Amino acid sequence: MLTKLIAVGAASVLALTGTLAGLAASVEGGGCLAASTGLVAGLDHEQAGNAQVIVAAGQQRDVPARGLVVALMTAMQESGLRNLDYGDRDSLGLFQQRPSMGWGTPDEVRDPAHAAAAFFGGPASPVGNRGLLDVAGWEAMPLAQAAQAVQRSAFPDAYAKWETSAWTWLASIVNDPPGSVAVGCGPSSPSARVAITAAGRWLGTPYAWAGGDLNGPTYGTGTGAGTVGFDCSGLTRYAWAQAGILLPRTSRDQWTVPGARVLAIAQLQPGDLVFFATDISDPTTIFHVAISLGGDTIIEAPETGDVVKVVQGLSGNSYLSPKFIGGLRLVR
Repeated sequence: MLTKLIAVGAASVLALTGTLAGLAASVEGGGCLAASTGLVAGLDHEQAGNAQVIVAAGQQRDVPARGLVVALMTAMQESGLRNLDYGDRDSLGLFQQRPSMGWGTPDEVRDPAHAAAAFFGGPASPVGNRGLLDVAGWEAMPLAQAAQAVQRSAFPDAYAKWETSAWTWLASIVNDPPGSVAVGCGPSSPSARVAITAAGRWLGTPYAWAGGDLNGPTYGTGTGAGTVGFDCSGLTRYAWAQAGILLPRTSRDQWTVPGARVLAIAQLQPGDLVFFATDISDPTTIFHVAISLGGDTIIEAPETGDVVKVVQGLSGNSYLSPKFIGGLRLVR
């Protein structure tokens, strides 16, 4: 319920301010990441965010379009594309996977990226259960039959009614929707797209000091007490956790994570962590971290009174640019 309320509130803020409401996890032929309206035909804000994570997880595993549609159909039938904390017996999450049946811990099956990865299965599966890619001949099956091969539902015919809609959702996610704009250029890894999609789900969410955990926004502490949201490192930690990389909690500690240093704003690629310090010669003075959308654009949770947002023109930003100490390209 808390997540739902935040999502609705974020959508209202974005509608009023005109801020970008979501990020399409795709890279165009020219290498530019597209920022869209975040709308997916027929889905609300929460459902669209979950659908984007599912598609990104599938793309990371080179799942063809038919497989992405199978996953979207399945999640809609099982949960309404909502990350449920209840279900039949111990079923949880988007795909109503059961911890007792080996799909992961309760927290894992309620992690959309984990749940989607487990559903797809294959060599990179986080669980030992059979996923879609492990089903022999799934590519030639009717889509509903392929879904049933993974889910083993008591209602095997229920998936088929979502097939047409799922193709529409997929087209909305992977194609440039009306009004999209390029917000950054450079190559983007599949895991970076997952992280960016995860962060983009919470555009418009309030800044809360010490807010945010691996599952999303939380109440902050100190100046953030009473506010549900993210601080800067809470957002980056949450986003990259959805791609399977666990970062330390603070921005200064995130700076020390293994990876490749990026020395110039112009060299930043989508997904890179971007750090700012009061003294750019001293990493112990780092006070802020964001996620690059490529080059001159970042997504960040900036400060008390503000919200998670996209900032363009970083190199010309009179406050942030002089404080840029470097970027970090995570090992992934």
